[in-house]
Formats: sequence, structure tokens, C-alpha cells
Amino acid sequence: MVTSSVGPEQVNKPVVSRFCDHLTCGDIDAVLELMDEALVYWILGEPGIVPAAGVHDKASIERVFRAMYRRLPDGMTFEARSMIAEGRSVALEAESSGTLDNGRAYHNRYHIRFELEAAKIVGVREYHDTQHVCAVWGP
Repeated sequence: MVTSSVGPEQVNKPVVSRFCDHLTCGDIDAVLELMDEALVYWILGEPGIVPAAGVHDKASIERVFRAMYRRLPDGMTFEARSMIAEGRSVALEAESSGTLDNGRAYHNRYHIRFELEAAKIVGVREYHDTQHVCAVWGP
């Protein structure tokens, strides 16, 4: 007997792929639709030193994303390079690229761990080059 069952990995990886696609399109509303209301989104860095660093809820990360895209007049690409899924977790390696309103080029590399429940993002741990963030996004 052959049974067909879809594990969480097959459900969760496409959600993370859509997260990347929506960021590239600058569709923050669509990004937020992928997130649970109880989201906990952590960004690497010392709060107050590294822009956007620290723990965010869904409303706070919405403000972060919208502020970021206001500074990117031509948008930003956010490309998945690899993904590994196990259970409710998806590990993503990604790269972003864009030009800020001050002319500075932003090109960062990320490792982001997503936690999902019922095809919604409930937790994120985002690691990236904090020195580059400060150099490009800072004064």
C-alpha cells in the first residue's frame, strides 16, 4: 500500500520562497500575510547600534520593512541561494541587492532560520553582515 503524505518540509519551503519573492517585488503586504500574528522576528546586532537589530513583533517588523523600502527607490532583490527544511524549520541562505536613496549600494548575505506552524511564519532569526548594514544604512 502506498500512502501519500505531505510533510511540513514540503509545505514550509514554498512559504519561505514566497517570502523571498514578495521582498523582491517590494510587496510588504504579501510578506506580512505569510506571518502569524504571534510572530517573533529577531535580527542580529546590538539594538541602537545596528539599524533594525533586536526582537520585533509583526507590527514592528512591518515598520522595519516599510522604512527599508522607502530608502530603496528602485526596490531590492532578495534571492534564495539555498534552503534546507526539517520539520517546522527552514534554513535559508540568501542575498540582497539594491541602491539606497543616498546612492549607497546595499548587497548583503544572510542566513535566516524560519519557524513555521500551519504554513505561517511564527519565528525568524536573521543573521547578516552587520558591519555592512552600519556602513550603508548609517549616517
